[in-house]
Amino acid sequence: MNKQTLLQFAASLIAGVIIGTGFSFLSHPAGQISPSFVILSAVIGSFLSFGVVSNVFFKPYRLLSKKMKGYSFLFLLLLAGALTAALKVPHFYLSDYGLLVTAAVYGAAFLFLLFLLLAIVRLTMMLPRPDKASAPSRWSVLLYSGLPVALSLLYLWAFFPGILMTDSINQWQQAHSTFFNDWHPVMMTWIILLTTKIWDNPAAFVILQLITAGLITGYVIYAFRKMGVNRWLITAGWLFLVFFPLNALYSVIIWKDTLFCYFLLLLTTALIQIIRSEGKWLKSYVHLFILYLAIAGMIFFRHNGWPVLLALFVIFPFFFRKNYLRMYAVFMAAAVTFLIVTGPVFSYFKVFPADKLESLAIPVQQIGGIIKDNGKMTAAQKHYFSHIFPLNRWEKTYDPTQVDPVKFSPEFNKSYIRQNLSGFAVNWFAIVRQNPAAATKAFFNMEQLVYKLNIPQNQMRPIFRYKAFKSFRPVYFLSAKTVKQYHIHYKTFYYSEYGTQYANTGLASIIERYNSFFLNGMARVLVLPALYLYLTLLLLFVIVLKGQWKLALAALPAVLNLGTIFAAIPAQDPRYLFSNYLIILPFFLLIPLIGGKSEKHA
Repeated sequence: MNKQTLLQFAASLIAGVIIGTGFSFLSHPAGQISPSFVILSAVIGSFLSFGVVSNVFFKPYRLLSKKMKGYSFLFLLLLAGALTAALKVPHFYLSDYGLLVTAAVYGAAFLFLLFLLLAIVRLTMMLPRPDKASAPSRWSVLLYSGLPVALSLLYLWAFFPGILMTDSINQWQQAHSTFFNDWHPVMMTWIILLTTKIWDNPAAFVILQLITAGLITGYVIYAFRKMGVNRWLITAGWLFLVFFPLNALYSVIIWKDTLFCYFLLLLTTALIQIIRSEGKWLKSYVHLFILYLAIAGMIFFRHNGWPVLLALFVIFPFFFRKNYLRMYAVFMAAAVTFLIVTGPVFSYFKVFPADKLESLAIPVQQIGGIIKDNGKMTAAQKHYFSHIFPLNRWEKTYDPTQVDPVKFSPEFNKSYIRQNLSGFAVNWFAIVRQNPAAATKAFFNMEQLVYKLNIPQNQMRPIFRYKAFKSFRPVYFLSAKTVKQYHIHYKTFYYSEYGTQYANTGLASIIERYNSFFLNGMARVLVLPALYLYLTLLLLFVIVLKGQWKLALAALPAVLNLGTIFAAIPAQDPRYLFSNYLIILPFFLLIPLIGGKSEKHA
């Protein structure tokens, strides 16, 4: 071992202790830092530091132009900064020790995360090369689907007849009436209705849902195996989709988000194959049907799926033209289907439209935050907002992390907003401009689940959801006036009427104990959606780094979906961002299929 290597080891050891300690103090509340975690962080920090000082982590950038190197390191610096802010504990106790100590901890943690990002990029560049072209049987889709379906059936046995939330109670009650309300996607309600014709039990829809999720999982793994991804990587990706703690649980919860996110996964996989084959994948009618199914699932299972499709119509033609006409034909077929269903079909069944005010969650929360903080408002503005909700009620009811307490309050006057939506917009914009700090604070309080990695449980809804009641009153998601006018009456839901006594409570307890492991300490970061957002961004960066930026556009539906959530998220509920946990896999499996720039010039 030469002198230079010894100096590198020594520098790495010192740097590792500094950055590891900084990382530990930034990410843990006072009194909750274990010495073992500090030591572990210091050891990891030393390895990361050695990769930097020895230049091992900089190998992927050597062939880049000076301009591209600048852009690459700027991206990594910004991402490391975002991660530093995301990991900071809510009440950073070291602030009391002065600016110098605070800056030192922030700086050390930032370097730890920057070095970690450099290490991940380097490791992804070393993923096993593709196997020789293989053509797995189409029946392997069923083979890959078998384990996720079997595991989900075990979860169904544990939580029989499935797990229902307020939303699904409403859809179940609609399915047993003649009144349909598009507050929650009616297409899903109609599918629930169809399953009741076979078996009038929530378990019937759950079985359909978990089989669909299993088949999509099987197809995704099959597709990447067919593209030649190394069998060990395929197995790792498959096991991740099967055993990630939220996937099987969400497959037995009746809500729109599970199927929507699996269809988004299917669409992402289809787009990767389309772009990678330069449109040749579209020559198969089976593939066209898969693409149509994925888009239809996206636009019918959540309301923000439709604007995502419209945005794809606008953006994709700038990048994909001649060989992609069949893709646009499928887009058009899905759009026509949507317009027919939401037009004449909705009219025929007299479907009550979704409440358009649902998209105003962020403005409502900013108004509440400004009033709560005694922000600057003119007498006319106070008068206007008091018509929507009494000012004292704004102060008492406002919750920084969710809009539901305000919007579901009987005193919240939605009709006043509907009568003059432009007036609401003008007054909202005015007080935001007058109170930029309070408005920004309210905005980021509502967005913390999107970007934070350190959120107290009392500031978000549970990550793992189980049966929360034995019975539930009728839920209408309609105004009292509408319910009375149309004589709408739903029955109370009782779990006992659908065989809940047959649930395996012992198995349910084992599942709940296993899941509880992910609710404590740094393990909790592993089940927060922001982690998978940051990792996906890093994988997309690697794809661009390898010179295949067009393949990164396969993430556009997921990015647009995230954008719609960012603009109108109503609460800190992980289910809204469930797609984050799924979408990471296609891009992880895609990277080893892409040759680096150096290979192209060889």
